[in-house]
Amino acid sequence: MINKITSKLSNRSDDPYYDVDGEIHYSKYQALCKAQSLCVTPDPNEVWGHIKFVVPYEHKGPEPSQSLRELYMERARHIRQNNEYVRIWGSGGADSTHVILAFKEAGVVPDEIATYIQYPGIIDLSQNIEVNNGLREVVRQARQWWPKVKMKTYDILPEHYNWYVENALEHWLSYTELIPQALNWQMVYEIYPELIENDQTLKTANIYSGPNLSMGRDATGWYYMFIDKPFNEQLNAPFQTFFFSDSDTDKMSLKMLYTMKKSLDPSNRAQYDQHDLMVKDDTLLEYFSIGTKMFAQKQRKGRNDSGGILCSDAKSLLRFGNAISSTMGQKTVIKLLAKYYELHQRFPHWFNNGHVVHDYIGLCSKKVYFEKYQ
Repeated sequence: MINKITSKLSNRSDDPYYDVDGEIHYSKYQALCKAQSLCVTPDPNEVWGHIKFVVPYEHKGPEPSQSLRELYMERARHIRQNNEYVRIWGSGGADSTHVILAFKEAGVVPDEIATYIQYPGIIDLSQNIEVNNGLREVVRQARQWWPKVKMKTYDILPEHYNWYVENALEHWLSYTELIPQALNWQMVYEIYPELIENDQTLKTANIYSGPNLSMGRDATGWYYMFIDKPFNEQLNAPFQTFFFSDSDTDKMSLKMLYTMKKSLDPSNRAQYDQHDLMVKDDTLLEYFSIGTKMFAQKQRKGRNDSGGILCSDAKSLLRFGNAISSTMGQKTVIKLLAKYYELHQRFPHWFNNGHVVHDYIGLCSKKVYFEKYQ
């Protein structure tokens, strides 16, 4: 039995949200529907005047004297001290591996390392590329560091995907990305209700590595803001704690911002394009102690239009191939694509380039001038 979660379950008061004329939403789809209902003119862009992406805290101050390594470990200790149950959601990717290693180096122990494995069409491990190539090795090492920590895997089966499109398509659309085979760990909670039973009994932190800090410079000075896209449409996920940025991470977030500022080309300081600070950038992994360099550095310009159905990285393509490898998976994908097409027909102005295949237009939180603190 799948039990839908429609209200926000949280131990925090600083969760990001969408503000639609004073009404709070944790679903971009639902927020856009509400904003659209408030429009009174034929101008398709009126909808954007009714909706804002809000991150209800600010990081301002001088550059902390501690190193990033020290601040990562301080963050891990703070989370452990302030929660009864700590669950790290690991995918095998750079961000969640970063979090696991921060706990190890800090000398603190989580209660659980969890992952979910997706089978949208058939049960075939080959399509879960991050879990196979990254997380399995991390978990193998973690069993040696933390022999008493639970290492749990939650399977999302073709029958689960199909149940959503047959019984709760609007709900699915509300809390997933616009990729047919995508889901997030809100659905894991809906499929495995024992998670909620545990987390409503014990004060729980579900650690998600978290958003990118997007920064730049304008006539007023250096600023950062958040783009909603990297949150992966999972603002409603239960009891989540963003490791890299929330109201408790002032020093660490500021250190990351100042590190990013220093790394940008000085010759462009007068006027610089907005850039995303990806937490897996090589310059921010100085504290790793496992020996080899695990990840390469990439520079990327800040964007709010990546992703969508046309997202063609290896992980997405393998998962799509899995989805269409069975009759049930094909039916699931076709129903989702039909729903996406319906959205495109009704609200093309919600999407990049006026088409649903290019994903929702991204929304940015307000600029925060982090050096202006006096």
